[in-house]
Amino acid sequence: MKNLLLMGTTLGLLLAGTVLYASGNYENSKGCTKKVNHLEQELVDAKKMKNMNRINGLEISLSKVKMYCTDEGLKQKLEAKIESKKENLKEHTQDYNKAVADGRVDKIEKYKTKMEKDDKNIKELNRQLKELS
Repeated sequence: MKNLLLMGTTLGLLLAGTVLYASGNYENSKGCTKKVNHLEQELVDAKKMKNMNRINGLEISLSKVKMYCTDEGLKQKLEAKIESKKENLKEHTQDYNKAVADGRVDKIEKYKTKMEKDDKNIKELNRQLKELS
């Protein structure tokens, strides 16, 4: 009986994941729905590969996302990450300016690269935040 239930659940997830993926709803969804759809697709793929460790991990992740994820919570986390990256950018800018003042060519490149990475991260996080709205 337990095996039959497991097979039914597995088949249901396979079909649901396939339909979501094929219909494009997977990529068009946003927020927690997108996370659930992504995990369901990953689960389908793991089951095709018969990767039991991955299946178990994904099932745990999926249940936690379904239980705890809220779009407002995701938004707050993104906003906090953006603020953190802005602080990093501010610190790296100060370090860059000090390196320029000291004529430290090696440090100038180092902090310039870090500032570019920070800026890129901020833009990506803002894009994700806008996507949630």
